[in-house]
Amino acid sequence: MNIRTCCVRTFASLVGAALACSLPSPSALASTIPCPSGTHAQLETTAGAICAIQPSLTDPEIADRGTTNLGYGYHVVGLPEDIAAARGVFFYLMGTNGKPYDPVSNSFPSLSIVEEGIAQGFVVLQLAYPNDVAVADLCGDDSGCYGPARREIIYGSPVSTAVAISPEQSIMHRLSALVAHLKANMPDGVVMPQAIRGAAIDWQAMRLGGSSQGGGHAGYIAHDYPTQGVCFLASPVDTVTVTTESTTRYSAVEWIAQEVWQTPAERLKGVVHRQDGSYGSITTNFRALGLRPSTSTLAPNNDWLAVNTPTTKPHTSPANHPDLAYARAWACFAPENSP
Repeated sequence: MNIRTCCVRTFASLVGAALACSLPSPSALASTIPCPSGTHAQLETTAGAICAIQPSLTDPEIADRGTTNLGYGYHVVGLPEDIAAARGVFFYLMGTNGKPYDPVSNSFPSLSIVEEGIAQGFVVLQLAYPNDVAVADLCGDDSGCYGPARREIIYGSPVSTAVAISPEQSIMHRLSALVAHLKANMPDGVVMPQAIRGAAIDWQAMRLGGSSQGGGHAGYIAHDYPTQGVCFLASPVDTVTVTTESTTRYSAVEWIAQEVWQTPAERLKGVVHRQDGSYGSITTNFRALGLRPSTSTLAPNNDWLAVNTPTTKPHTSPANHPDLAYARAWACFAPENSP
């Protein structure tokens, strides 16, 4: 694989940068799919192209990072070799402080899910968004806090006292701006899949996924819209503790357990590591959603899979451990109506 950085900041640098970005390395020839114009960095794989796009390039009102310098980063778009034959669009949100592309280290920290998605024939949209504070840190044991907090992060609606996200910084605005940028800057003749082809997002044609905080946001969108499906990787984590005289247990928060979801339960899949410190919360939410555990570890079935792969990072392993690619393929990319 080869990463080319193509960042144009001033008119004086335009000619030199354009020349540098127009000279392909031998590995660049592995893919014939170009990234949209203005791409900051491009990585070629045998399955297609992976493009890092600066959020403020899609709309100057969008911030590229938070005030703490944690999280955000740049958007990442994965384009399969044959976009016209793409199976659809996979919209993915990372967890707290995750950066799809880190412009400081010039790296793609969460590349596995993007590579796997384009290899499965999906256009992948890995969005940079305000994720520098965990929702659990915002809400604690206040069950009614989680839904409004997520709603404000997703839509920019002023409905939460726990967080303040403007409409311009919201997930929905960032996504819409990224899609508009793609359609305006891809070569003539490139037709995007149905989910992002029209003037508005077609959620019924969109697959969603996310890790940790990002999985909760993906779930909240599926709560609001009928989608093609969601894969929960180490998520959703939103629970509160309920203590009686003799026991303490987890309870799913209101937006998960007490509200009607527009995406039916049979379109929800999950993967969780047994050593994850949030295992109890995540499986509590799976049960609240009516999801059934898999009866096999290596041949996943039903709705959610518990794994025990050796790792020092059990919470993030469902999203990036190489030995769990099969689990992500089942949860995120399997054909509809598969076991």
